[in-house]
Amino acid sequence: MRGMRALVAAALVCASALALSSCGPRMKRQVSLRPYKREVPPMPDNTVPRSGFVPVPSSAEAVKLRCPVPPTREALALGQRYYGYYCAHCHAPDGRGEVPVGQSYQPRPTDLTSARVQRMTEGELYRAMLVGVGHEPALAPTVAPDRRWPIVLYVRSLRP
Repeated sequence: MRGMRALVAAALVCASALALSSCGPRMKRQVSLRPYKREVPPMPDNTVPRSGFVPVPSSAEAVKLRCPVPPTREALALGQRYYGYYCAHCHAPDGRGEVPVGQSYQPRPTDLTSARVQRMTEGELYRAMLVGVGHEPALAPTVAPDRRWPIVLYVRSLRP
């Protein structure tokens, strides 16, 4: 009986020591890093980014904007490839949006072969791709500037 009491006392001492050493206040008072909630410091006055930043045109500017890439076979092939990277998983390879990912959204992805989309100017398609509509992610930070216009050309080629 005395041996059992000693064993229970030793187990309690070990458990208490373990609890105090591993879950002490230092775990409760650590800094919580939230990188997406941190404010980006303002850029200093009179500075300009050296690369990577291409502004998204306003709605008024987009109407007048024209595609600087000629619609060659090579440009359309690149557009199809880039469309596959960024757009096909929601809008489907044919642009109609009949794929499981796209069908899971409410509202459903826009049918890129529709008359409404095909009536848009090249600049409006460019802007819609970058700023997003509905659930579409804003692709301005994702799609490299040299890949944007070929995608517009490819979407334009998806006429029914």
